[in-house]
Amino acid sequence: MMQSLRSPRVWMSAFLALGLFASVYLLVVYVTGGPIACGPTHGCDVVRASRWAYIGPIPQPLLGVLFYAGMLGLLVTRSVLQTPARTQLWLQRLTLLGAIVGMAESVVLFLIQWLEIGAFCAWCLVSGAAATGTFVLAWLDRASLTDGQREADLQGYALVLGMLALVGTPLLLVLL
Repeated sequence: MMQSLRSPRVWMSAFLALGLFASVYLLVVYVTGGPIACGPTHGCDVVRASRWAYIGPIPQPLLGVLFYAGMLGLLVTRSVLQTPARTQLWLQRLTLLGAIVGMAESVVLFLIQWLEIGAFCAWCLVSGAAATGTFVLAWLDRASLTDGQREADLQGYALVLGMLALVGTPLLLVLL
């Protein structure tokens, strides 16, 4: 288990799970129109009411859910599949590209909240922090994995996703 805690992929999965939780919560309240538990920023409803909350009919949190779930799936796929080194290199590069896109989107949305809307959504900031952590760790990732690293990563992913289910589900129910 200690080997999995040193893996940048396992730490990336923890950041991705945090971002997924924040995005799922926001998506549910966007779709239902329910109140947002915003915390000290008090800007969540202001952000949700802005023209930036949707891209056409698509709520921004849906893009977050797709990004975080897709990146988690990519990390698990990289650990599960026994692929040639060349394929692993491309999957690692795809992980890095995804992290760059997620970070760029988070920076743009942060700047929009700051400069255009004049209010911050706490959940959006959590998502931005998760994308930032993913971005930083993606640069530390390696394409080649030994069988031991794959197994350690899978154990780490199971721990992260188990914590998400055990802590996130009741918390989501309380917040809604």
